[in-house]
Amino acid sequence: MRRLLPMIAIVGAVLVTAASVSAALPTAAEVIEKITAKAKDIRTLEGDFQSSLLEAHENKFIAHFATMTKEEDGKVMRLDFVRGKMTIDAVTYEAKLVNDGVFIWSEQRDVENGIQVTKRKVRAEEKGDPYLELLKDMKSDNALFAYEVIGEETITGQKMYVMERHSDVIDNNKLTSKVTEKLWVGQDDLLIHRETRVVFDYDARYGAEFSAASSETTMEFTNLKVNQKVDPALFKYTPPDGVKVQEEK
Repeated sequence: MRRLLPMIAIVGAVLVTAASVSAALPTAAEVIEKITAKAKDIRTLEGDFQSSLLEAHENKFIAHFATMTKEEDGKVMRLDFVRGKMTIDAVTYEAKLVNDGVFIWSEQRDVENGIQVTKRKVRAEEKGDPYLELLKDMKSDNALFAYEVIGEETITGQKMYVMERHSDVIDNNKLTSKVTEKLWVGQDDLLIHRETRVVFDYDARYGAEFSAASSETTMEFTNLKVNQKVDPALFKYTPPDGVKVQEEK
């Protein structure tokens, strides 16, 4: 999901104070260990998700999401729901994704193409909601280029650990891009509230960094509710009447 929906505009109501560095800050490995332990206790998670990708045009996605762990016939499965509006190159789409434990349903509505629905079987260990995708990416990314805790900031009244990492993109043994990523992790709830990713491309002829970022991605999670009751109807999907469902292999 993160790769499919890598967008967000930061909500104007978010209050951010200046970063402050403390000698008592934990290491990134300690923060990630706490986040991972917290995630194991999450049975339901619901909230709002916003993302933006700034390239030649600004693409945005604003959505509501929910996820729930369900045990059935001795098997544990995760159900997911995402619904929102996506703007790509000034065209707005309504999008919905439902993981019902057997199939992942994807519905898209726009003026030009009407309603399009696809479905495919859920793959093993697959998680469809944006928060868990971000968490999974964070752990795999840290194994390649480690994060560092660089300070603290306060967002909407909660103090956050700010973690940062830098990575290089190599193509044919040549440096093509440098990437800077940051995560804001709540010190009280141990949830990821924001991620930013800035990519600087290099000129292949001269190896010189461009004067501006080639792309900037921001993801933000707000109104997060952990282990509270979630409407089970969110995880059921019925295609609209008359719409042909395309099945993906």
